[in-house]
Amino acid sequence: MAHTLFWRKLSSRYSELVAVLIVSSFLCSCQPQDRVIKISGTTFGTTYNITVVGGTVAKAELSMGIESLLSIVDEATSSYREDSEISLFNAAGINTEMKISETLWQVLLISKEVWDQSHGSFDPSVGALVELWGFDDRDSVSIFPTDEEVEFATSKTGFDGLIMKADSDFYLLKKSRSLILDVSAVAKGYAVDLIADYLATLSLNNYLVEIGGELKVKGHNPKGQEWRVAIESASKFGSYDRLILLNQGAVATSGSYRNFFEKEGMRYSHIINPRSGYPLIHNLKSVTVIMDECAYADAWATAFSVMSKEEAISTAIQLDIPLYIAGEDPTEKEPRMSPAFRRYNTELMGRQGGDSLSR
Repeated sequence: MAHTLFWRKLSSRYSELVAVLIVSSFLCSCQPQDRVIKISGTTFGTTYNITVVGGTVAKAELSMGIESLLSIVDEATSSYREDSEISLFNAAGINTEMKISETLWQVLLISKEVWDQSHGSFDPSVGALVELWGFDDRDSVSIFPTDEEVEFATSKTGFDGLIMKADSDFYLLKKSRSLILDVSAVAKGYAVDLIADYLATLSLNNYLVEIGGELKVKGHNPKGQEWRVAIESASKFGSYDRLILLNQGAVATSGSYRNFFEKEGMRYSHIINPRSGYPLIHNLKSVTVIMDECAYADAWATAFSVMSKEEAISTAIQLDIPLYIAGEDPTEKEPRMSPAFRRYNTELMGRQGGDSLSR
């Protein structure tokens, strides 16, 4: 979602950040011939919801497989667990080589690609800054870091300080300088992709997989129609900007408008700009990204949140990424979107409030 402490005591806060709402699986009745399985639970400090339409696989088998995959990602990427791979790496010394799992390797490969293409707007090495600003367990209003502290923490960031080596049988990781990784802005989306791939291996071709608001769909919903995803407005709580109709793809949203703190009349977002070392100054911006893979959509949603509107649109056009920006200016009549986003089947919801969902 963003450069936050995803696994660190954010269960109540994170629930307020979900800006993508799943509509169809809750508002439509199922056709009699459809077999529908719904599985939900908690993971990574948030919730997950999975809907599968059709197929003959037992619900208990699906639940067991899904829990196993979530556990694998948690063991590799959780910043909250002291025994996770990423925590062990963060605690390791400079130039200490560590063998890591394919799961963490893949998450870092995706992170590296988006870090490079976003020119550092997305940077999972911001762990030192996240800890400094303390969105997890202390009052950021009363304990405000000094410029010197921010500068020192920023010196411990930079994804180019990560050295990755792969062989046919193993993956190795080390750091050339002091770094603290936080991959919460991509791991959740990666877990969504893993579960979707798992469902595909079971010949389940109609599903929705959602973890903490990041989601991936395929096929049709229980009513036999495209999956319907509503984008929440950033400028008005409880209102919705647009409805996306999808039969395949992943959607991720990131925003600076839900979780923030105030200091001397200024609102600071939970999203940290890795370029400056400071949280974004609250600007009521929400970005939604549609891509084939949820891990990439998750990471790019964070990257675009850090960028200015102009830079975000320019980058999205250059890379042909479907991007929707809503609510930066409450008086703005038309939200900005990239040409690639316009190719998707969407409906404007009138931005009138929650009653729009009942249509």
